[in-house]
Formats: sequence, C-alpha cells, structure tokens
Amino acid sequence: MSHFKQAAQDYENMLLDATQYSGARDALADKKVFSASMLGSPLLQNYLRIKYGTKKNKYIGMNTLGSLYQLGIDVAAEKWNSRIRQEAPHDQILPMQYNSAMRLAHKLDNGWIISGEIDQYDLKNNVIWDNKLTTETTYKSIVKEGKYHHYALQLGVYKWLMMKNGIAKEEPICGIPLANKSFSHYKTNKAGIIEFVEINTFSPDEIEQMLYDKTKELDMYFDMDQIPERPPMNQLMPYKRKGQARAIPMRCEHYCDYKQECPYYTSHDAISSFVNSLI
Repeated sequence: MSHFKQAAQDYENMLLDATQYSGARDALADKKVFSASMLGSPLLQNYLRIKYGTKKNKYIGMNTLGSLYQLGIDVAAEKWNSRIRQEAPHDQILPMQYNSAMRLAHKLDNGWIISGEIDQYDLKNNVIWDNKLTTETTYKSIVKEGKYHHYALQLGVYKWLMMKNGIAKEEPICGIPLANKSFSHYKTNKAGIIEFVEINTFSPDEIEQMLYDKTKELDMYFDMDQIPERPPMNQLMPYKRKGQARAIPMRCEHYCDYKQECPYYTSHDAISSFVNSLI
C-alpha cells in the first residue's frame, strides 16, 4: 500500500472513530432500550436493532457527514459558553447557554428504557435543537407531515424525556437548524443554507402512549419468537434507475444497518446478476 493510500485509510478511520454513536446502549445489560429515533422507524427495523444491537460504522456514509457536522456545532456551542462566562461581570456567575450531547433516559413501567441524546439544549430560551444535515426534499417533507414526521416524533421523545427527568420547568420548544445540502445560488430555494424550523410535536402524554404501544408490539414479537413482516414497498423509498429491471428499496439498501441480518433483504447486486442471467 502506498503512503498516500495508507494515509487516506488512517484519515478515514479517524473520522469513523470520532463519529461513532455516543449512546450508552452497549453499556446497559438490559437489551430493552428504545431510543428516541426509533419512534418513527418501521417495526421490523426496530426489531432487528434490538435483536442485534447498535453497530459500529465500518464505512463513511451520509450519516458520518452529519456526525462530523454535529461535532463542529458542539465545538461552536462550547466556544459560545466560554465567551458568555468571560464577558460576565466579575461579581456575576452566568450559567452556560447550551448543553451539548445531553443524554437522558427514563424507564417505563413495562421495563423498557427510553433513551435519547439531545444535540443542543438552549437553557436560556428553553429550546431543544436537533441538528440535521440534509436536503430541501427533507425540508418539504417536514413541513408537509408536521408532527407525524419522524424528526418531529424524535423531538417529541426528547421533550418527554426532559419533562420526565424534571430538567425543564415548562414544556420546551423544539427546533431543527436544517443545513440545506441542496442549496444553490443558481436556483430557487425553498430553504436557506441553514433554515431554522420550529417543530410542532405531539404532547408528552401522547408521546408516552406511543412509546408504550411501540414497546408492547416489540414485546409481542419477541415473546412469540417471530419476526415482523416487511413494510410495504412504498414505505421503503423505492427508486428505479434508468435501465434497471426493478426498483431498489433505498431505505433497505442505504439507510438500514441490519440488511444483512434481515430475512427479506436481497442485495441489488444479486438481483442484477439474476436478471442478467435471464438475458
């Protein structure tokens, strides 16, 4: 291996190591841990995640870029906190404004632990921020789907965790600073380079009922030792490229860490080989 290739491999490993999931999932002996992001995920994906545990990223993907972006914001938030402390009068001690990577958990009566890590919590304004590095298409879906969007469901769990842990005296406001990867000065944009989107969520009581319903459903499948059915194709983000014989379920192919363990998954390469053998 050349020096450059070795350097590139080391650099990639450095990025992957810095962006591994920071949650306490593997540190908990109890496997019944349901994260905030799972509330808006398909039952099958949640089932596989509980069964096989959180996986380490082996290759750089779009989620890696999002994690690197988040690391940069964490540094910016800490610099801001330091600035506030430095500019405060000598006889006045000001608290930090932003609490970053705030990990919270609460145990339901059915034994499931609900966990979540809030990107930034603004103590001054009582706002939960969930940073997203994504596209204008996602921005449109957030506006269209409202509190049913999976980002809104995730933020609803964060809000519920804040209330359950007694951190916020009043119900926090939720927001997404959406970094628009598809922004261009050469087109009409629906969202800015960074669009601050206030997110409406279900009430904490409604979120709690959803959490009980979701975890009860998972318990049922584990108790029966059965795997949930595959979601309908229209929920798997089907995409058919020009010249392809069939659509690829993009959620399975690129947005699920458990496709190799999933009994319903057939790789695109295998499908292509089969189709080519018939020609």
